[in-house]
Amino acid sequence: MEKVDFIDDNGAVLTMKKYEGNYLSPLVWDDFEGQISALDGLGFTKDDVLIVTYLKSVPGDDWVSFHKDWLEFRDGNPDYPFLLLSYEDMKENTEDAVGRIAKFLKEDIDSEMISQIANKCEFQKMLTEKNSNLPPHFEMVTSLKEHVFYRKGKVGDWKNWFTVSQNEEFDTRLGHLADDLNLNIRYTL
Repeated sequence: MEKVDFIDDNGAVLTMKKYEGNYLSPLVWDDFEGQISALDGLGFTKDDVLIVTYLKSVPGDDWVSFHKDWLEFRDGNPDYPFLLLSYEDMKENTEDAVGRIAKFLKEDIDSEMISQIANKCEFQKMLTEKNSNLPPHFEMVTSLKEHVFYRKGKVGDWKNWFTVSQNEEFDTRLGHLADDLNLNIRYTL
C-alpha cells in the first residue's frame, strides 16, 4: 500500500494510503492488508454485511453510542460551544439552518447573505459545481463514476438500499438503541 501526502490550503500535511485506487484515512491503516487478505474467499451476503456494519457507521463505535457520548458531553459542559444540526434540518429549512450556524459562529450576517449562502448549499447547486475550486486531493471524491459523496440529496434515501426485511430489522435495532437518546431521528420530512 502506497502512502500519499496531500497538502491543504494551510500547509498542513494529510497522509493517506492508497489501496487499489482508493485513498484510506489513518483510521483504517492498522493491519489493513491482513484484514483484507483474511476476507479472501470468505462467503457472505448483503444481509450479513448490513447487520455487521450499519450500526458501526462511525469511527470507533456504533452510531447510537457515538451520538449519546456527544449529547452527554454537551449536557455535562453547558459552557462549551455546541451546535446540533441534522441533514434533515438543513433540507427542511436551509436558510434557518444557515442562520443558526452563523449565530453559533458569532457571525452577524444579514438575511440577504444568509439567502446567498443557503442557495450555495442547495444540493443541486453543489452537485453542479462539485469540481469548482477544489484542492487536488478532493478530486478523488468527486471524480468517481458512481458518486459516493453526492448521491440524490434526499432525506431518508439511504433506506432505499435496504430490502423490506432489512428496513424492519434496522428500525427494530435502532429503535431499541436510540430510546434513551432523546433525539428527533427523522427519515422523512
